[in-house]
Amino acid sequence: MGYAYYTVTRADGIEIEAGYGVEATCEQGGCTTRIDRGQAHLCGSTPGTPRGRLRPLLL
Repeated sequence: MGYAYYTVTRADGIEIEAGYGVEATCEQGGCTTRIDRGQAHLCGSTPGTPRGRLRPLLL
């Protein structure tokens, strides 16, 4: 089992696709950067929580 694809239920009850194989757009206000929904782009430590928003990886 890997982390390329899995689902997460957010705190607001919405189930989303997640994993580094899932393309997405950054979820911070005003950000339009294309990312994947892997753990490298996760704000916080738990997907689906208010602190678990997806953000661009800053190198």
